[in-house]
Amino acid sequence: MLSKTLSYSQARANFAETLNDVEDNRSIVIVQRPHRPGVALIAADELSSMMATVHLLRSPANATRLFENPLTPA
Repeated sequence: MLSKTLSYSQARANFAETLNDVEDNRSIVIVQRPHRPGVALIAADELSSMMATVHLLRSPANATRLFENPLTPA
């Protein structure tokens, strides 16, 4: 997964293009803001997939099972 960093002004000036890049290329864009922490733009389905993975790995027993048998159906 590729990521790039843009300033707030760059992201604002090219907002539609930036969003299309995130969606089309599965990239993550970090937007740096003046005097505030940066924020990340990520495709919604990518975020959903990552959250599901985190949920599954939250249980140590489930994580062990998944890592020991990654291709075995549940």
